[in-house]
Amino acid sequence: MPFPPPNRKMIYRMNFNPWLLAGFELKCAVTRVYGTALESKIQEAVKGNGTVKNEIKQLQSGDCIISFNYDLLAEKILRQHNKKVAVANPYSDTTNLKDAILLCKPHGSLSWKQWSPERGGSPKILNMPMQEWKIDFIREIGANILPGIIGPVPFKDEIIFSDLQLGEVPLFFNLVVAQWRSAIQCISETEKLVVLGYGFPPEDLHAHYLFAEAAAKRESDKELEIEVYEICGQRFNDVKKNIAEVLEPASCKYRCEYKGEACVFG
Repeated sequence: MPFPPPNRKMIYRMNFNPWLLAGFELKCAVTRVYGTALESKIQEAVKGNGTVKNEIKQLQSGDCIISFNYDLLAEKILRQHNKKVAVANPYSDTTNLKDAILLCKPHGSLSWKQWSPERGGSPKILNMPMQEWKIDFIREIGANILPGIIGPVPFKDEIIFSDLQLGEVPLFFNLVVAQWRSAIQCISETEKLVVLGYGFPPEDLHAHYLFAEAAAKRESDKELEIEVYEICGQRFNDVKKNIAEVLEPASCKYRCEYKGEACVFG
């Protein structure tokens, strides 16, 4: 964080806690990169005919998408094809959906608008990513308006650390827990897992826990077929190794395919 801090937003004039402001700056940076800066590429992917779009448009009610990205690529493709979607939430049983596609975002989403403290109410799920200029302290309600995101690796815990430790966002915490619970349940029961652009990096300890928990819940005799869209070569070999380590003792089949374009999906 620069010093002295800028005064273009109210939060800089109301708070001088460097830890809190560091988390605020990180959320602004993530919003800028995965929101505004990525929007044109997301629109290209939605209008194009790439791997991610082709896989998503084949999904049927009862299927599940797990996105570790903050962006709204999956949501926009689903909307384009008029797919009914249900976001995992703590208020209803979304693990046994039959009439919609379940969407889980364990790291949160730029379209989740939250207040901290939650004086403004429960997080709201928007149809578009939050814009950076809207992230600020609102004096009238005495709370920050922020995108509902968490750090994918421990080194970025400051994105959410202060809020959770102070118990200021219990409703958002419950929403994130519902994402994890539903994702684990779906992976533990599915017969096929399609992986697009996610490499199961060892640094992402949160996701490793999620997949390991799901693997532990699987029936030992239930085979799991894994279809991996990845560049053949060392990158694919590394991903395959990571998957085998995380999802053991599941019995897996691997198939490497690459259709010539980069996937903007995690």
